[in-house]
Amino acid sequence: MPASPPVTTGLNLWLCSDTNVSTNASNRVTNWADAQSGAGSVSAAEGERPLLVPDVFGSVLAPVVRFDDVNQLMLVTGVDLSSSDFTLFAAGTAAAARSVGTSGVSGQKFLFGQTGDASSTFPSISVGDNSIGVYEFGPGDGVRCEGSLPDGNLCALSIRYLDGAVQVRACGVLVCENTSTPGYALAMPDGLGNNNGGDSAFIGDVAEILCYNRALDDLERAQVEQYLQQKYGCQGGSSSSEEPPESSSEEPPPESSSSSSESSSESSSEPSSQSSSEPPSSEPPSSEPPSSEPPSS
Repeated sequence: MPASPPVTTGLNLWLCSDTNVSTNASNRVTNWADAQSGAGSVSAAEGERPLLVPDVFGSVLAPVVRFDDVNQLMLVTGVDLSSSDFTLFAAGTAAAARSVGTSGVSGQKFLFGQTGDASSTFPSISVGDNSIGVYEFGPGDGVRCEGSLPDGNLCALSIRYLDGAVQVRACGVLVCENTSTPGYALAMPDGLGNNNGGDSAFIGDVAEILCYNRALDDLERAQVEQYLQQKYGCQGGSSSSEEPPESSSEEPPPESSSSSSESSSESSSEPSSQSSSEPPSSEPPSSEPPSSEPPSS
């Protein structure tokens, strides 16, 4: 069993791509069970199964469960999903764009979805390599909040519901939020990788999922985000335990939230030049040539 995350109270589903993953002869995932208890799981029927791919994610090259087809959907079983306050985390990468500013399921990429009837209200989280949108199907089909996502980086993605208000972060940066209280009951999503099938499937890789049946506070959220970033070596931003300013949901993500540590190799190699106010030295200048080594990145 992998090392436990820093927050375990209320953790009712924990999926790790290197633990309790059952596949068929084609390496398609038939069942993905809880990494700690094995009780809760997600499972997929024939023709709806994602692919287990080794040595892919983060600097540690962790395996991933790859959703690579529009028909893939895994259903949550053995887990109480009735809580209206909850927090969801994911570590992975989105690989296809979602439609922005549209209602309904067409063109969406639901990493977390609902598979119940239309009278039920399960938040569905559409995640593309360009943006994230939160939908609440049942009473309506419009987007609850949405915002841009830098390079499809989901390390870590967090979605928190508290008293109907929703907040979404990626790489520790606020993506979108809606603080209003809807006039209907909510419950946790019951599908992974799609939303009732059709043209709404998530396309990308997932290394880890954590589902809490309560709203984590800001310190707890930051601890789980940092745990995922450090575990996979995929830190793309700074996790903060402070509440964001109200206007931050409309600001573009900062440039420092690039998804890969590989970008550090692109730092400038030009040495800085400084003028000195000291008088010239009477000693002869050094004959040693300047160092040819590039500055440390």
